[in-house]
Amino acid sequence: MAQLTKRLSYNVEGPCFVDSTCIDCSVCDWIAPEIFGHQEGTSFVKKNPQTAQELVHFQMSLLSCPTNSIGDQDKRPIREAMDALPCLIEDDVYFCGFTSHKSYGAQSYFVKHPEGNWLIDSPSMRPYLVERFKELGGLKFIFITHQDDIADAFHYAELFNAQIIMHVKDAIDVKAIHLPVKRHDVTEMGAFTIIPTPGHTAGSLCVLYKDKFLFTGDHLYFDEKGLNVFSEYCWFDFEEQILSVEKLKKFPNVEWILPGHGGKKKIERGTFSNEIDRMMTMIKSTYK
Repeated sequence: MAQLTKRLSYNVEGPCFVDSTCIDCSVCDWIAPEIFGHQEGTSFVKKNPQTAQELVHFQMSLLSCPTNSIGDQDKRPIREAMDALPCLIEDDVYFCGFTSHKSYGAQSYFVKHPEGNWLIDSPSMRPYLVERFKELGGLKFIFITHQDDIADAFHYAELFNAQIIMHVKDAIDVKAIHLPVKRHDVTEMGAFTIIPTPGHTAGSLCVLYKDKFLFTGDHLYFDEKGLNVFSEYCWFDFEEQILSVEKLKKFPNVEWILPGHGGKKKIERGTFSNEIDRMMTMIKSTYK
């Protein structure tokens, strides 16, 4: 629970606030950019909710904060926000919310599929979310993009008898992975395309769904400059990560970039390769 005694001075006056335990994961910015701002390594409330929709967005952020750093002095009912999670993005792809401190607040996703549902990375283990997944048909596969964002994936796998998909180079215990990715070849699993993208970590993976939704882990994200990479948070090999980015030009029909950290973005179909080219030009002029 957020503590009023630790309320940040950046917050506007009003009942809603962020306290000093914020770890700057930006989940609240991602959910409710109309409510939250960002300054000097922390998020803060720049505007108190004025409408019912804004309140729901604020409360979804409160529920999804991995460090419980968001508070509401008015302590308003939160059931509507709970029922809004997982939140539909488009088609049959959902944002889970309820991020975990174990993965630094990484975003995770649920894909409802007639041949078995997928969980892309893992939210925090919450009884409410477990029930929602059951209502949506359970989990068949849990895809882990890289070792940073495992969170409670293995707990969900045990509970739902789901199969873990992960690259062996990022695995602590290879025997615990049901469908290990061992090479750097693209693998097709029905509507899902598993794409090895080493760089951020040795075993980083992306997964493309329906040739449209690209789940990128910490490989790629969107910011105010456009498509970008986390050069300062590269744990393996930045040059190899850039080579992995260029390989994604083989999938020009991507419309959604859905990262673990950083901004999501829907782009016009057919422009993904151009976005990569623009980013590569920026990288060559910025990172020496």
